[in-house]
Amino acid sequence: MSADGCPIWIDLVCDDLDASKNFYANVLGWMFADPAPAAGGWTMAMVGDCAVAGLAPRRPATPSSWSLYFATSDIGHTLSRIRELGGNVLVPAFDIVISGQLMGRIAAATDPVGGAFGLWEPHAMPGFAATGASGHPVWFELDSQTPSTATNFYCALFHGTAETLSEPADYTSIVIDGGQRFGIWHMEGMTPAEVGSRWYSYLSVRDVDAACERVSAHGGQVHQVANSPHGRWAFIADNQGATSYLMDVTVKV
Repeated sequence: MSADGCPIWIDLVCDDLDASKNFYANVLGWMFADPAPAAGGWTMAMVGDCAVAGLAPRRPATPSSWSLYFATSDIGHTLSRIRELGGNVLVPAFDIVISGQLMGRIAAATDPVGGAFGLWEPHAMPGFAATGASGHPVWFELDSQTPSTATNFYCALFHGTAETLSEPADYTSIVIDGGQRFGIWHMEGMTPAEVGSRWYSYLSVRDVDAACERVSAHGGQVHQVANSPHGRWAFIADNQGATSYLMDVTVKV
């Protein structure tokens, strides 16, 4: 079971579920499990036998976007700590039951600087493993106008420690249970000022440039491509505007 505070799941909400499935099948090679009738259209994305993400129709007045979920062994306690630390609970905890089986408990919250995230207390559905294998989630990042406030919040909430990286400058990696789990920094112009903070997920590929060609060919947009000591990456929007990163962790400059 993932330690509290480790990223455990990502979900995409979108207007056209079939269009999203087609996009990610072509860009990342994802396959899709048949949705359970009680799941409201929610569909699990697979790489081989591994579950890597969920896709669902969006609710009215919500944008097409990705959401990140953190593991918790006690969702009620974690929500209480969020309030104590200055965050806000958006959606109180409730059970996810599919075909009579308790998959887990879910909730949504924001940090003190506006970054929205989810919580997942796993039962039958354990979440993913961020292995770096192609098609899998590989890294997670909060772009925040006030990164020091965000860093203090997440370290206190999940009993993490902060490590400052030499590159990129002013980048903080949060260490939980002995491993680097996610990053916090501010990239000028990435997140609108009125939003404050936003979580992004990195999806692993082999050959970022070839993946970017597939993004463009299937209706998405490539906003930026760059090298880093951690891998070659691209910031993209899919065919319905949801943004994420692609990264090849085998190419490091």
